Amino acid sequence: MYIPKLPSEREYTVYASVFHISPPEKGVKANHVLVYDTRGRLIASLGGGTVGPYGARYSKKAARVAVAGFVNSFGVSDVGDEDVHRVTEEEGISHSQL
Repeated sequence: MYIPKLPSEREYTVYASVFHISPPEKGVKANHVLVYDTRGRLIASLGGGTVGPYGARYSKKAARVAVAGFVNSFGVSDVGDEDVHRVTEEEGISHSQL
């Protein structure tokens, strides 16, 4: 019997250490972007550059949307902004060394 996944059951969790670049560039930079599956296995370790633009104002939501688009561009599908968690630089380093 096929049981479809519910929308609340996400496939990936993303931890990102992000900050913004002031205008005129208006970009979101990430030092660490770590993608984990539901079992806690590290799927991808990305980052070290600009992950995307933000709109009129930089916000946590704008950063999560930019990181989700960045991760989806690498072929990891179905990552939404609700799957992205912002972490500090130190937490990003400790997560990447696990």
